[in-house]
Amino acid sequence: MKRLLYETIEIESDKNQVSNILMNGIQLLKIDPNIMGIEPVAENEFLILRHGAFNRQDMLLILEKQNSIEYKIDGQIIDYSIIWEFETLDSGITHLTQSFYIDETSRITPILSLCNTALSKFFSTFLENIKRLAEISTTP
Repeated sequence: MKRLLYETIEIESDKNQVSNILMNGIQLLKIDPNIMGIEPVAENEFLILRHGAFNRQDMLLILEKQNSIEYKIDGQIIDYSIIWEFETLDSGITHLTQSFYIDETSRITPILSLCNTALSKFFSTFLENIKRLAEISTTP
């Protein structure tokens, strides 16, 4: 897998709150504006229907590790992974790094490399939406 981009953000919420949002596939409806629908298939596995994206249909598998969560996406056109890494900075503040990886053997990899600015903007918005949702969830 080749890492195409990564970005980090500070979230005024604890690691558990951020992790719970990322582990709940249905929350993607609130985070990703391109998602039209999500259907649970199995534990931590979801069928995602999209518009305005390379893949119109994805199979998402969510894997949780000690300090990270991985989204493994098996799509119609491209397969990719998003890895979220957590670091607790201070009481109630989480440092979240989002990395986007794509299969280097995919024919679409060179095209995605050319679209790096658009991808970066999309994933930056995605990360900001996670921050917003986590911070709203922790507001008393």
